[in-house]
Order: sequence, then structure tokens, then C-alpha cells
Amino acid sequence: MSWTHRDSPHDAFAQEATQTPITVAFPQWMLNIWEVSHDHPEGRWYLEPNAQCLRQKASLRIVFAPLDLPRRDALAQNLELFDILHIPGDFTKERLQSVSHSFGRSTDRNGSSSWFHFLCKNIDIKQDGSNPPEVDNRAATMGYHISTLPQADYSWHRAGFFLRVENDGSTTLVCFGAMPRIRQRINEFVAAKVWQHVVTDPYILFDLLFEALYFEVDDTVWKMNTVFGPLEHLILEYANSKNIRKMSSKIPFAAMHNCAKHIIHIAEAIDSCIMLVDATLRNVGNHEHTRPTTNEPVLKQLRETLQYRRSLFGSSQLRLNSLQKRIDNAITLSFNLVTQQDSMVMIQDSNSMKVIAAITMIFLPTTGVATVIGSQLFLSEAHDGGKTWDVMLTPLFWTMWWISIPLTIFVILLAIVWHWWVHTEAPVVEVQQVIKRATTFSSSNTKKLDK
Repeated sequence: MSWTHRDSPHDAFAQEATQTPITVAFPQWMLNIWEVSHDHPEGRWYLEPNAQCLRQKASLRIVFAPLDLPRRDALAQNLELFDILHIPGDFTKERLQSVSHSFGRSTDRNGSSSWFHFLCKNIDIKQDGSNPPEVDNRAATMGYHISTLPQADYSWHRAGFFLRVENDGSTTLVCFGAMPRIRQRINEFVAAKVWQHVVTDPYILFDLLFEALYFEVDDTVWKMNTVFGPLEHLILEYANSKNIRKMSSKIPFAAMHNCAKHIIHIAEAIDSCIMLVDATLRNVGNHEHTRPTTNEPVLKQLRETLQYRRSLFGSSQLRLNSLQKRIDNAITLSFNLVTQQDSMVMIQDSNSMKVIAAITMIFLPTTGVATVIGSQLFLSEAHDGGKTWDVMLTPLFWTMWWISIPLTIFVILLAIVWHWWVHTEAPVVEVQQVIKRATTFSSSNTKKLDK
């Protein structure tokens, strides 16, 4: 939506399409159309390889089109479809940017247009034999390699929806890349033959889309819950066991990180859906051809239905928040387990050092005696040809003790003071308190002597 008029609003889309690799193969471009017209008042389904049929008059038309990707092989068909339905350039720009949320509405002299894009993480589960369920690992798009990371998936649910309402009330809904649930819900709507209310407010069609998107998103949340359950149980088993070594190599950190990442993407999709419902609620009854006075019951029902859709998305949001907290707790517990085991290893190393120190203390006296005897502190003299020996002390012997004993006492006191200083929270305050007590004690003794 821009204030500047552009003769070719889809230039960026066309330029991106020309850069698509030729080696990437897409399915054949085809339109699956259902319409109610003067010649077919009961509605009919048909297939068309181009969009020229959309120029014909129809009171209601629903079109299933391929995903609005910038494809080189279908660029002409896409641009023709955009031109016939007056699709603005903002719609294609959103696809180029892969927006996670948008709701656009544009009014011109011929009618109004409304559109939005849907983007959600695609999660499928696979389970082989007795192995726990896990995320089916798939690449992002064709041409990309599949990752070998556990619980990884790079595929997405992508869709675009465009609603065109003319001033005479004729309505066209185009679903780009519609998922099976959306097709199923539209088929139920067509089979029920209750499309007469669409004339009152075309946003009834958006309500059908929101209903299908809710089940799509909610199923994704439940799939993530199914995948994470065994991982959570595994972490709790590790926490309860005391005989597991090398915990850091056993805990599936990569798998839990991927689960957390998927949940972040799903939360983004749910928030987007809630904002879409809110935006639709604000625009109910704003079409030019609607008459709020005569159609108020239908508009009221539409508002109530949209509010109900919003509450359902809110329910999925609550469940997803709970799952997010469970994953956070599991990751925190895993880190604590690894840290605890590392601490135990350090304690074991400390015990080994204590054993070495104890052995050293056992041999220290003997070593000290041997060192003293082998020094110049003692003099020996042989008599009778070496039959007898006299051992005499030198003056340095007593000098050694006069030096070593005070030095040893000083070192011991210094070690005691250092140990106390390190293990005391506020040593300066305690020193001040000790000095104060000593001063008080000496002053009290002085007073007693004076008396």
C-alpha cells in the first residue's frame, strides 16, 4: 500500500522469478475453480491452466491456485492472475519477504481487496519400531540437503489468501498454496450450499479459513508435545539415576534445542493468527455493498464466530506456553546435571590430591631427618680404625633451630590468617569489631585498677 502509483507493481516479483534456477522443478501451474454464476446457480468445479476465465462474471468464486512463489516457468500465468484480480504489489512483496504476519485492505473505485499470508512451522512425526517418536527431518525447499541434526526440520506451511469484492457484491477468494485442511473446509462449505450469507459480508470466507488454520496450528502444537514427551522423560530418568557417567555426552542437547526452536516459530504463527482475527473483526461490515441495518443478525453472528476463533487460538497459545516452560525446565535440569557431575569429578580429583598430600606427610619426617643428618650440622670422627665413631654438634645446629622455629610459627600463623580472610564474608568489619572489643576490655580493666 503506497501513495506512489506504479505502472508495474510486480516488478520485484518478476525479477525474483527470473533468478529462479532452471533445475528446480515445480508442479504444473493449474487453477482449481468453484463458482456460482448466472449459468450455474448451484455452483460448479472446473480446472483451468490460465486465469482468462476469471474475467467472466460470477457472483461468488473460490480459486485454488499454486503457491504464489516467484517461479520462472509460471511467471506469465501469475502476472496475468494478479492483473485480472487487481492484486496489489504489496501482496507479492510480502511473499518475497516471507512475512509472518500481515493483513492488508485496499479500496478503489471498483471495490475493495483484502489479503493476508500464513507462515507456520511444518512438523510431521515418524516412529520406527520401538523408538520414540521424532520429527521427520526434511529440507527447507527442493535443492537443499537434509540436515542430520536430531529433531530438525526446515519445512514450512506457507499460504496466501486474497479476497476481492466488487461494488456490485461479486466476490472472489483466491487461496494460494492452500493446505488440505483448507480445501476440505471449503468443500464442506460448498457442499452445504450456505454461500448466500457471503453476500452480506465476504469476511465469512475468512472465517472459514481461520477455522481450518486453527486445526492446522493446534495439530502442530500437539505433535511437538508428542515429540518432547519422551525427551523430557529421558532427562528425568538421568536425574533419578546415580550411576550414569559422562552425562554431557548422553543428554540430547541438540534435540531439545531444535524442539525449543520449533516452538518459538509456532508461537509466532499463533500470535499472527490472533492478530489476523482481530484485524478481521475491526473490518466486519465495512464493505460498500453491505447494509448493516438489514443484515445485522448475520454480521453479529460473524463477529461472535470470529471471537470464538480467537479464543481457540488463545487456547493453543496457552498450551504452547506450557510446553515452552517444560522445555526450559528440561534444559535447565540438563545443565544442572552436567554441572553436578563435573563438580563430583572435581571433588574426586581433590580427594586424590589429599591422598597424595597424606603420603607426602608420611615420608616427610624421614626425609627431613635424612636431610639434616646429611648436612654440615653434624661432625663425625672415626676411632680405632673405624671401629667407633663420635658424632658432635656444630654451632650451626642451634642457629638453625633459632631461625627455623620462629619462621615455622610465622608461616603457620600467616596460613591461618589467610584461610580466615578467604572464608569470611566481611573480614575488615570483623577485624574492626575485634579491635573494638580489645579496646573496650583494656579500658574496663584500667577503670577497675583505678578503683
